[in-house]
Amino acid sequence: MNDAAPAGTVILNKDNPDDFNNMPRWQQQQYKSFRAWLIYNTGHKDITSLTVALHDGLLLAKLIEKLSGKKLVGIEKRPRLKIHAINNLGQVFRFLKEVPIVINNIQPEDIYDANVKLTLGFLWVLILHYQIKNAPIQTEPVEDDSSSSSDDEDKPLASDEIDEELELKRLGRVGKLTPKSPAPKKVEPEKQQEKAKEPEPAPKPVVAPAKPAQPQQNDAKTVLMDKVNNYLELHTLPFKVTNFTEDWSDGMRFGALIHARNENLPPNWSEWKRMFRLS
Repeated sequence: MNDAAPAGTVILNKDNPDDFNNMPRWQQQQYKSFRAWLIYNTGHKDITSLTVALHDGLLLAKLIEKLSGKKLVGIEKRPRLKIHAINNLGQVFRFLKEVPIVINNIQPEDIYDANVKLTLGFLWVLILHYQIKNAPIQTEPVEDDSSSSSDDEDKPLASDEIDEELELKRLGRVGKLTPKSPAPKKVEPEKQQEKAKEPEPAPKPVVAPAKPAQPQQNDAKTVLMDKVNNYLELHTLPFKVTNFTEDWSDGMRFGALIHARNENLPPNWSEWKRMFRLS
C-alpha cells in the first residue's frame, strides 16, 4: 500500500507483484498456484497481483458466487472509497460465516490492506472447503458417452416415462381411443360391512435412511491423500501415498499421477517402468 495513493487504490508493481521476487521458493509456488486457481475460477486472465485483484471485494464476491452457486447481496459494484471495499469484503466474510466456513485471524481489513500472507491463507481456506473437502471421490472409471447413449435405446422405460409417453400419444392421435381401464368390481353390501368392521393395520414406523459413513479424519491432507490413492488405484498403478514429503522425493508417484491423468505423459514412461520395475 502507498499512503499517497487515493483511498481504495493498491499500487501494482508489475515487475515484482506483492514482492514476489523476495518470497521463499515454497511461497512463490503457492502464490503462482493460487493465482492460477483464481484465474481459472473467475475467468480474469489479466490477474498479476493477488492483493490488487482482491482488495476491493468485487472479484472475491464473484469467486464465492461461482464456487457456492449462490448470489451475494449488498455488493457495491463501483467501490471508489475504502468504505465501499470494506463493505464488499465484509459481505463476503458474513456469507462464509453462514456456510459455515471457519476463518481464524483474518479480517476484511487484512485483504484490503494487501497482507500477502493472510490473503494466501484466506484463499487456502476457500480451496480447502470448495475444491478438496467437497469434491467427489471417483470410484469407477468414466464410461464413454457414445456407448452409453447407444445403450439407452435398449433400456426399458421407467413407469413415469411410460405414462408420459402414453399421454403424449393420446393427445397426438386424433380420433383414436385410448384403451379403457377395466370397470371396478361391484362389492356386495354385506362384504362392505365386513370390511368396515376389520381394524385398520397399524402404520409402519418410518425408518430414516442411513447416513453414509464419514471419514474420521477430515483434515485437508487426509482428504487429498485419499483422492490421490484412489486415483492411482483406479488406473491400476501400484503406488501408495502415505505422506506429501518423502513419498514424492524420487518423483515416482508424481510421474504415476501424471500418467494416470494422461497416458502420453511423461513422454518417457516406458523408461520409468523399467527404472521402477513396473510390469
